[in-house]
Amino acid sequence: MSLLKIFSREDIEKIHEATMKILEKIGVRFRSDKAIKYLKDVGVIFDEKKRAYIPRSLIEEFIKKVPKSFTWRARNKRNNLEIGSGKVHLLPSYGAIYIIDLDGNRRLGTLKDVEELTKIADALPNIHAAGGRIVQPSDIEPRASHAYLYKTMIENSSKCVMGYTRCIKDNDVALDCMKMASIIWGGEEELKKVPTVMGLINPRSPLEHDSSMIESIIEYAKWKQPLIIASFVIIGATGPVTLAGSLAQHNAEVLSGILLAQVVNPGTPIVYGSATAPVDMKSGNPAIGSPEALLVNTMAVELANFYNIPSRTSFLVSDSKIPDVQAGYEVALGALLAGMVKPDINLHAGIINSYLMTSPAQMVINDEIWSYVSRFLKGIEINDDTLALDVIGKVVEKGHFLAEEHTRRFFFKEYYSPDIADRSSWDDWVKRGSKDGLKRAIEKAKKILETHKPEPLEPDVKKELEEVVKEVAKRWSI
Repeated sequence: MSLLKIFSREDIEKIHEATMKILEKIGVRFRSDKAIKYLKDVGVIFDEKKRAYIPRSLIEEFIKKVPKSFTWRARNKRNNLEIGSGKVHLLPSYGAIYIIDLDGNRRLGTLKDVEELTKIADALPNIHAAGGRIVQPSDIEPRASHAYLYKTMIENSSKCVMGYTRCIKDNDVALDCMKMASIIWGGEEELKKVPTVMGLINPRSPLEHDSSMIESIIEYAKWKQPLIIASFVIIGATGPVTLAGSLAQHNAEVLSGILLAQVVNPGTPIVYGSATAPVDMKSGNPAIGSPEALLVNTMAVELANFYNIPSRTSFLVSDSKIPDVQAGYEVALGALLAGMVKPDINLHAGIINSYLMTSPAQMVINDEIWSYVSRFLKGIEINDDTLALDVIGKVVEKGHFLAEEHTRRFFFKEYYSPDIADRSSWDDWVKRGSKDGLKRAIEKAKKILETHKPEPLEPDVKKELEEVVKEVAKRWSI
């Protein structure tokens, strides 16, 4: 349950009512004959431009079929995630093109970067899943990259791993992911029993679902695998300049995608998502670290709660070009808000530069920031033992409490001790090389890469995955 309520019930209902008017009167385009057939069969009306006019009764009927919660299966069951449990789960970056590496160089991502970023995510305690397209590998043919990505990430993490969407030819990308997951989890029928391969769907704003994403919605739903349906309205560019107007449009895009998934296979797990952010009128870039983006993410969680389905946001992100002061305050403010608003999934730990770039050092910093937030949210335990009146009476004449058993017993329980933040004296800090937080984060990331050994795949499973990758590569004559 959210610890912070920014919007009233009346506010949420106004957005909902505006959304219903958009769906019924303005419509949403589905660029797919398959989708049109599915939706016509339940009473959706289409015009000659493939724009769907959706009665509110259908939205109200099918939104109720979305599970309130589900278990997202990991390779090691200790890493399974309970989505909808009230806990916030942090995931790494998704979809970045560039990386600022541990030597400080900005460059295009590679498959080696995918491997290393996944290992870091696997090691960090507050990064709860390995995620998905953690960085786009520029050294791999884009049409085959999904297979290389899935194999590389599942090899280097026993946490939850996402699948891929944006199909190129029919349902190829989604189906390839299902084939690979079936190898790991004991066959196709076994895979269909448990939410395992989570796909990310982005509608095309304004008010459109393209054929590649529709193919993925349909295929994932057939396999009853979870989908994050996350609109990325750029407020002022692909949506109205007003936050309320863009939120209504955003909601219509998400709900229409949810409708299709539930029509294909009722009960398909869905996460209501948001990547929506305002355009920066100076640069033309999306301002993902802005206060307006935080408000939109907050409303997205409120809307998901209103519909009684899980939520996904992008709170811990920054527009900065490097892990610096700007990244620090944008991520920290977003982290605290996420901790209080409680989205089920928060994507993009490590993302900077308006979704274009990822940073392993920033992911390490985000992990520590989340430890701060987690400690803050634990609050203060107040009881006879913690009030410590007997200890105060005993020590009052001594002058300090350091040697007391009470101190030893509670110290690690009461206090968070950071890895990256430095609390030493100036002289000690200088003696240790005057390292700032970024240098210490880089050192921690390098140490993880040197020492962390992900749980290995079974050799026969690894071999079968390699065969699928070869098949996909051959499909595109690689």
